[in-house]
Amino acid sequence: EAFMLESAALPTNDANITSGDIPMPVWFFVSEMNENHQAVLEYWNDANKVGDAVLSDNMATGIYMAVPNSIDNLLNDQAFLAQTRFTVAEDPEANDQQRARAVWDFLSDIVRPVSYANQTLRPDRTAEEWGMVKRTIEIDGVNRYWLEFVPEQLAQTEDGKAPLLVVLHGGNQLPEPFMADTDVIKLANSRGLIAIVPAGSPNPRDNRMPAPTWNIMEDEGMLDDYAFIRAAVEDTINRLPIDTSRVYVTGLSMGSVGSQAFALRMGDIFAACATGSGMLMNTWSSLFDSEKVQDQYIMPVYVINGSQESGTGFEDESYQTIYANWLAFNGLEADTKAALTGYNRVGKYNIWTYANEKGIPLVQYGLGDGRVHALVLEDLYLLYDGFLSKYSRGEDGTLYYLGEAVAK
Repeated sequence: EAFMLESAALPTNDANITSGDIPMPVWFFVSEMNENHQAVLEYWNDANKVGDAVLSDNMATGIYMAVPNSIDNLLNDQAFLAQTRFTVAEDPEANDQQRARAVWDFLSDIVRPVSYANQTLRPDRTAEEWGMVKRTIEIDGVNRYWLEFVPEQLAQTEDGKAPLLVVLHGGNQLPEPFMADTDVIKLANSRGLIAIVPAGSPNPRDNRMPAPTWNIMEDEGMLDDYAFIRAAVEDTINRLPIDTSRVYVTGLSMGSVGSQAFALRMGDIFAACATGSGMLMNTWSSLFDSEKVQDQYIMPVYVINGSQESGTGFEDESYQTIYANWLAFNGLEADTKAALTGYNRVGKYNIWTYANEKGIPLVQYGLGDGRVHALVLEDLYLLYDGFLSKYSRGEDGTLYYLGEAVAK
């Protein structure tokens, strides 16, 4: 008990979280519930914030679950996953197949996709359990796919149509595992959005297994992701009640980079771009000079990073270069010092804004205190409610901010 209490007080990388604050699904087997075992049980019950009621089944002597009406459950469903279980058995160390299967079924249904920050215990769901449908399309003779989510209640406009959010996974990922990382379904369901999550193209790396990425540099031997994203959006618009004036793109990491690259060339599709943990920097910045960019359109861009990521400060020189590129693209003063129009703080996020002469934000950067390399629900609410949802694009390509036309 003393060791566990000492360990619980140890700090983590997040100054607001100690080791004892981290919920953990636990199931232990003992021959009897002695004083020491009871102390261990009480430790985990406290860490998992469970109730006093003790349930049981044919394998577990005791099962402690979350208090149904606690504030933790109100804010996040993680609490329902952090159960404490124990079994009193004559042979607690026996290699019993039935026992092993029961324990595996209990533990394997739970994942912690982005470390311990941001309340990150998640149920391990299939795409179908997320309520998503797999869609495919052939591009240059290759079948490409995306996952599609349509909420029961759409945020319909007067003509019965809803916004579309394109969500891009990071490098070395695919849509299915990415869903647990992002909570994008919760955003789409609560805001009445239709969301699609496309799968990137394999990157043939030397002597290594190909890994999904976004071919924004149009490397030979790789698939055409520009054609794929455009085709996936057009297919979705043709099948579903999409408000084509409110099509947005977001993503994480390489998906953030890809989102910005696609936004440069698809102003005729996307009204705005807001992403996490990835910038069009270094060699990727050459995309701003491509003849294929649609610089006749204004493209509002918002990127957030986290203090737990490296090299993400607002003053970072490489980031300043990217701000300047986006400012120039949107017809603003490219001097990032002179063009900065505001700073504010929303919760844990520090936000720097570059607005036009009417005060309409066109380039924003956010840095979240304690934020990790992830795109979780609170990030998505910030990006969608605070930025994306305010923009729309007319049939002639004109950008609107809260209904007001924006000109370069």
